[in-house]
Amino acid sequence: MASSSPPRSPPPPPQPKFRDYYADLSLSAGSNASNKDIRKAYCELAKQFHPDKKAPGQTIDAAEFRSVCEAYEFLSSPAKRELYDPQWRAYKLEQAAAEARRRRAEEAARREREALEINSSLPELRENQQRALEETARKKRFREEIIRMTEKAVARQAEQAEQARLQAELDRMRRESEEVERAKRVKEEEEEEEEEHRDAAEKTRREARKAEEREEHATKEAAKRATAGENWKAREEEERKAKKDAGQERAREDKLRLWGLRQMLVWSLVVWMVCHVLLVLLVSAAVEVYRWVAGFLGIAVIVVWLGWIVPCHKHN
Repeated sequence: MASSSPPRSPPPPPQPKFRDYYADLSLSAGSNASNKDIRKAYCELAKQFHPDKKAPGQTIDAAEFRSVCEAYEFLSSPAKRELYDPQWRAYKLEQAAAEARRRRAEEAARREREALEINSSLPELRENQQRALEETARKKRFREEIIRMTEKAVARQAEQAEQARLQAELDRMRRESEEVERAKRVKEEEEEEEEEHRDAAEKTRREARKAEEREEHATKEAAKRATAGENWKAREEEERKAKKDAGQERAREDKLRLWGLRQMLVWSLVVWMVCHVLLVLLVSAAVEVYRWVAGFLGIAVIVVWLGWIVPCHKHN
């Protein structure tokens, strides 16, 4: 059912056209623009729209250039600008209000059109809404089915991934055990080979030691035989020398013994003669002094004989 439209206000009476000199000079600042900004904008637009710049050597309608010159002449005058700025602000406010009224009118017309369209198409909208609900339910069921299928696929993939991971772990453990066994076998083989090398080296050392011992024994035997021969010769030489020295020593001792015997006989004879003389003197001495001198001489001879003859006899 169509709603009644609100009464429309009559359009405003036409107003005389207002010249926007700031828009002619492309000054967005409006009445806040300085004289420097106005002159700069005028110079740029004058260069752009000058007839000689647009069509050199031709006669054209320079309306844009005239508008720029007129706006600059009007705004460059402080008195004219002082009178113009309040009118420009009021013009801008009126433009904004007119724009707002126009937008409100357009919005109201749009809403009226939408209400009419909604009222005219309400059964169709309900049917479309029902279809949309059914389509939404169907899409929801489809999404749920897709989600279930996706969850099943994800679970299956996760299970397959877990089985693959377990299989990979088993393969890795088997490879590690094989590598450990292989390393153990290699180590055992290396140890056996090293043991064989040690045994061979030990056997070689024992053989070398035995060979060295045999060679050393042979060398010692040879040296012993050589030393025995040399010692035998030296011993024979020493025996010969000892025999020779012993013979010489015996000859010297015989000579000394003979000489000692001769001395002993001589001294014995001398002592006998002295003793005989002393005895004669003692017996036949008439003077006591001679008796004492003879006694002293006898004692001296006996002492000399005991100190010289007896050691020589013992030594011999």
